[in-house]
Amino acid sequence: MSVTRRQLLQTGTAAGIASLLPARLTANALAHVAQTPLPGSVIPQFQHALPRLSAAGGTIETILAGAEEIVVHMWEPPRAQPGYTARRSATTR
Repeated sequence: MSVTRRQLLQTGTAAGIASLLPARLTANALAHVAQTPLPGSVIPQFQHALPRLSAAGGTIETILAGAEEIVVHMWEPPRAQPGYTARRSATTR
């Protein structure tokens, strides 16, 4: 089916006018359902408490780092692309 220039302009104009209509005339506004507000005190914040570090009395082991410098070497794994070769990045300190 071929769309003429006139049909395209008519459809575009109708869509533009429809987008300018007030919200009270749109389908969303007509299908609106009244909602009951809830006070924030009745909404539970978390189902389960988050785990805590052992230093704070929790169950996760706390690892304490010393004062010495830590050297990190980053490496990119090879990818499954033809011609790609893995390269090492600069050492991060």
